[in-house]
Amino acid sequence: MTPSAGRLMAAVGTMVPIAHRLRYLEEWNAELWDLAEAGAGRWHQLGYATRLLTRAWTLRRELNAPHARKTMS
Repeated sequence: MTPSAGRLMAAVGTMVPIAHRLRYLEEWNAELWDLAEAGAGRWHQLGYATRLLTRAWTLRRELNAPHARKTMS
């Protein structure tokens, strides 16, 4: 995993509610490592991390929605 993609992904992780953060960071880390292992270069990895960034607020809103909390219990 390139350092720049890792840093961007870590920043995106701060947008996820803390109750869900570890799960999502583990998943995203695994996906970035898979990309790196498959030979994806820096720009491909940054593209993946950027897509996470563009979807972070939507994910946060969904995870904070009342129906999301009910189904998690």
